[in-house]
Formats: sequence, structure tokens, C-alpha cells
Amino acid sequence: MQDPIQRTHSTTDELSHTADIGHTTPSNKYWLYGPTTWSTSYTWTAAENWYWFAKKHSKRTKILDNVWKMAKSDVLQADWGRDKDIDHTMIVTKKYRGTLYLTYHTSDTHNKSLKKLLSDHPRAWWYAHRT
Repeated sequence: MQDPIQRTHSTTDELSHTADIGHTTPSNKYWLYGPTTWSTSYTWTAAENWYWFAKKHSKRTKILDNVWKMAKSDVLQADWGRDKDIDHTMIVTKKYRGTLYLTYHTSDTHNKSLKKLLSDHPRAWWYAHRT
């Protein structure tokens, strides 16, 4: 059984580390979401908490007024249901010929284009963070 403190530290550390240097390789197989309830970290269910930490407390991020202004290592969050509760966090891992690509743990998605992401979720509210 994985130590709960290590689990939480690992997830939080990976997002911070990724945002800081643009690194996308998780340090262990339980990055963000484990195979069971006890191995899933608090921060996986706490995208909303990361938003408030980033916006109000860290003083290391800036909210962007448009998702197209993001750059590599920036963070994009989604409120799928428009219920004012942020559900998901993604990281810009690539920019190629003006196209942004995001990586996130759901379905182990790597380098999905922002254009495709927006078209797949036309009703979502988006929150972009400059890291």
C-alpha cells in the first residue's frame, strides 16, 4: 500500500514541477490517479483547490483572459458542467506552428490539440493560468 502522504506529495509536486519547468514525465505510476480509491490522491479530486491556490495564494501564476494566449508549461482548467466547480486540470506541453497541445492524465492523453479539446467540450468554461 502506498503511503498517503507520499501520494499527496507526489501529485502536488508533479503539477508544481511540471508548471515550473515544462516537464511532463510523472515520477511514479500513481501520478494523479491510482488504481483504487485509497491510491488516488486528494489533489486529483481537488482541481478547484489548485485553482484557488494558484490564483490567490501562490503569487506565481497569472490568470489569462484567453486560452489562446497560453504558452508551454501553462495550465488549463475546465469546468465541464458550468457549475462553478473546476473539474479538470491540463498542462500545455507543446506548441507547434502556432497550435497548442495539452497533456493530462485522463485516458493518459498526451499532446491533444487545444482546438480539438475545445471542439470536444463546447459548453465547458475554461480557466487559463500563466505559470
